[in-house]
Amino acid sequence: MKKICVIEDDLGISTSLKLYLENSDFEVALYHSGAGAVEFILSEKPSLVILDVNLPEQSGVEVCQKLRMTSQIPIIMLTARNSENDRVSGLEAGADDYISKPFNSEELLYRIQ
Repeated sequence: MKKICVIEDDLGISTSLKLYLENSDFEVALYHSGAGAVEFILSEKPSLVILDVNLPEQSGVEVCQKLRMTSQIPIIMLTARNSENDRVSGLEAGADDYISKPFNSEELLYRIQ
């Protein structure tokens, strides 16, 4: 079973996303901020990280940059920030894909696979 780390501070989105992914045969580790998530990712090495940009304490872009210093784990940014500049910033920080909210769960699953 593949493990996915979801870093999302919106409880409604994170809960429904976790349930959807678990029903699609993924193991999900859920974090509501970048605190602790980076250490978990670097030690547990999940197959994928789904990362929100707007997080408390540090932005998803900062989390992505920290991960890219030592890891090439695939990262999908899933965020309400959808301007061209936001997408470019996320990709420049090292994200492999960038999906805007609201999102289609089936499309996200396809991109994960």
